[in-house]
Amino acid sequence: MTIKVDLLPTEKKRFGIDPVMIFLVLVIILFTAGFFVYGKSLENQIAKRQEEVTAIDTKINEVRSKLPGIAKMKEENAKLEQQIATIKGLKNDPVRYANLLWELSEVLPANVYVSSINIEPAQQSVVLNGSALQIGTYRPLESIAIMMRSLQTSRYFRDATLAATTQSKTEKGLAYTFQIETHYDQDAALKAPDQIAPPAASPAPGTEPAPGAAPPGAAPPGAAPAPEAPGASPAAPEAPGASPAAPEASPAPSGSPAPGAEKSGALPMDGKVGDLR
Repeated sequence: MTIKVDLLPTEKKRFGIDPVMIFLVLVIILFTAGFFVYGKSLENQIAKRQEEVTAIDTKINEVRSKLPGIAKMKEENAKLEQQIATIKGLKNDPVRYANLLWELSEVLPANVYVSSINIEPAQQSVVLNGSALQIGTYRPLESIAIMMRSLQTSRYFRDATLAATTQSKTEKGLAYTFQIETHYDQDAALKAPDQIAPPAASPAPGTEPAPGAAPPGAAPPGAAPAPEAPGASPAAPEAPGASPAAPEASPAPSGSPAPGAEKSGALPMDGKVGDLR
């Protein structure tokens, strides 16, 4: 049996490196480094935005804490502006409003009471709210009609419109609540009442003389003449049974109404006007 032994040294094998593997490893390293840097940049941006959000939230909270004070200041400013506007509107109008209120007190019948007066300078309008009571011979609806007619022929007011009326019962009896709207002449309202000629008073209903009626002071048809004073020339003999005519009434003084005559409006005013309430 033969055993062969190789005593020659063996050749060392070389270890080969694949270039593709090297390229892949480098690419992986580069991408990893890029992602790391990009991640750090995003973290910095996020932290910066969070700081900005925190600062904005702080400002919002500060503003919210001031909102009640701001709302209160707005309300005070609105009140001041309203007061300033009112003062500006009243600066040149005290005489005008005083004349309007005086005229309203003059046209109110005795049984009419005003609860509120709303004056609108822009529209030159006046809205009256009130009630007319049934007091004795004073009739509410007739009193309202008289007041509207008086407004239409007033020194300062031009028209009168009945917006609403409602019947109601009160402790004092039957009443009618009303709302009347009228307009005034702002130029005429600046003048005193004695500087404006009063409007011609229209005859009250039922005061016109009937057709064919004799003038005041004339003797009625068929009445005998009045007896003559002593020393006067003789007159014609009186008819048998005829009664002597009543002596003529002395004329009333100029500028004063005749005795028993009522004011225009067919309702007695008792020498006064209604209270302005």
